[in-house]
Amino acid sequence: MPGKLVALIGAVCLTTGWLLASLLTPPVARVQTLRERRPPAATAAANPAQFAEQAQLRLEQAAAPPTPPTRRRNPFFFGGRQAPSERDGAQQEPLVPALELTPATLPARPAYSLSGIGVTGDDRTAVLTDGTSVTLVKVGDAVGGYQVLDITDTSVTLAASSGERRILRLR
Repeated sequence: MPGKLVALIGAVCLTTGWLLASLLTPPVARVQTLRERRPPAATAAANPAQFAEQAQLRLEQAAAPPTPPTRRRNPFFFGGRQAPSERDGAQQEPLVPALELTPATLPARPAYSLSGIGVTGDDRTAVLTDGTSVTLVKVGDAVGGYQVLDITDTSVTLAASSGERRILRLR
């Protein structure tokens, strides 16, 4: 068979199939609808005071929160513990003596933290912050009562006037 005849027969078959397919319609699904909802009864909407009264009764009947014992452990109180016999009026010494920290025993810490280090050639500049301001320092500068001794790629060494050295590291 010549090629033109094969193409003509194929075109006729395709056209006939398309026409027959358009005559047949696919089944259409039925659309389901919800039943009509009715508004709530008019008596409930007419008396809002009744709802307020019911809510007030529920609040009054609600269980009260548990009350803590009279002597409870307080994580913010660093004094000694009191013995239970203290309630009877007898004075006893605390089981654990309270620690008294004087300013001399507290370690002096710099108020600064290291935020960054900038390098320009051989010069390094440290970026120190105290939470409210930013200070740029180089080796030999004084900041907040400290002298800057050394600046490396990851840390700054500060020296207090008492000779104590602190190292601030990048985080």
